[in-house]
Amino acid sequence: MIDCLKIVQVIGSSDIPVTGFSMDSRRIEPGNMFVALTEPELADRREFIPHAVSAGATSVLVEEPLRESGKLPGVTQVVVPDAQVASALMAARFYGEPARKLTVVGVTGTKGKTTTSHLIAEMLESSGTPTGLIGTVSIRYPGVLEQSPNTTPHAIELQKILAQMVESGVKAVSMEVSSHALRLHRVSGIKFSVGVFTNLGGDHMNFHGTMEDYVQAKSMLMAAVSDGSTVVNIDDERGALMRASSLCECYTYGLSKDAVIRATDVKTSLAGSEFTLHCPAGSRRVKMSLPGRFNVYNALAAAGAALSFGVPLDAIVDVLEQTRGVPGRMESVDTADLGFRVVVDYAHTAESMENVLQTLRDLNPQRLITVFGCGGDRDKTRRPKMGKVAAAYSDLVFITSDNPRTEDPASIIRDIVSGLVEDGVDQSRYTVIEDRAEAIERAVREACSGDIVAILGKGHEDYQIIGHEKIHFDDREVAGKVVRALVGG
Repeated sequence: MIDCLKIVQVIGSSDIPVTGFSMDSRRIEPGNMFVALTEPELADRREFIPHAVSAGATSVLVEEPLRESGKLPGVTQVVVPDAQVASALMAARFYGEPARKLTVVGVTGTKGKTTTSHLIAEMLESSGTPTGLIGTVSIRYPGVLEQSPNTTPHAIELQKILAQMVESGVKAVSMEVSSHALRLHRVSGIKFSVGVFTNLGGDHMNFHGTMEDYVQAKSMLMAAVSDGSTVVNIDDERGALMRASSLCECYTYGLSKDAVIRATDVKTSLAGSEFTLHCPAGSRRVKMSLPGRFNVYNALAAAGAALSFGVPLDAIVDVLEQTRGVPGRMESVDTADLGFRVVVDYAHTAESMENVLQTLRDLNPQRLITVFGCGGDRDKTRRPKMGKVAAAYSDLVFITSDNPRTEDPASIIRDIVSGLVEDGVDQSRYTVIEDRAEAIERAVREACSGDIVAILGKGHEDYQIIGHEKIHFDDREVAGKVVRALVGG
């Protein structure tokens, strides 16, 4: 098992069977190897080694020998330079190198990963290729549909999922690849056939520290595709860099006339988008139910990936015109005959909020009413920026809580409000209501005929994280309940 990578030292017997891997001491089974990662934003797993051993772990993967190894008799220590890389490679070997038996498409970027990866999966399925999906919203393959804990699962879990996909007959997989996953080597050992770059904005600065590091992390996917093709948004200011990072054939896409795959005569509304798709396989007029110019970009990205697999253009267009979109992405709440609209979206950065609000503003509503908050224990610099964007596009803003996690919700809200104060926004245009359900109710009850209410930040999520507790909470359910009360009243 440990011959698949360079190791620094083995302390204890190297002749022991490994029955599995886990980074969670609570999920250790007899004979497992406990992976003691020291990953940012997570607890230091080395603290849980004694618990893992008591649960049956017979070996531990560490980056430094344990100082008090005498307290762990009979436990083998495998010391490696990088536990992230090592655990990924060892898990791949343990599960039979499943990625080598699959055609893997990786989609990276600040925005659009979820919709693009869903569209790619639908296009590959339409061509007769059994396809799995791994992303922010869900993990899906024949017989399985479950919520995803991360945009890109940790390496051990990811390899296990890929192995299960192979076992179920999957031939291709479309997966979101976050900058965290690239920087933390969660996808090490996976050979990508296609790498897609959607766009890049200011996000995750609490993790990356600098924009340069964020850009470099994203480019890692482009460089990881050596025998296949890449699909790059050439309209993005980082597109040229991503194309330069590509080591194989690169399909550029965008609205630019220089793009290999491009859209012209674009028309958008809340009901959907319409455009002419041009590519080497021909040109087709496309009408899809996904609204917004940003979804036109997502459609072009997916088309590029599908074309690189030889999916016929007619099949690509059929998918675009039949798709119903992704839960929590510009998802409308039924407002019966009340005369206004309610839209729920996952937008949780200044850039993604601007995309959504610009799309809604272009519909010329009487008023655009926005409800949003910011997540705790995440990049604090995004908070005032999001406040500025909300105020710039909205007539009325309700600032509330999102997933505060271990931060004080009131403190997060103050950070948001600072952006509005800096821009001199009149206080009559925004209201602070910390309780998210109450904020949504106030916003919906405030709406009149011709208005649009945008509830942003959580989208598909059906929970709220307060402290270390995850409680049930769904923006769509809350809004729907208020609407039903108004209809009944």
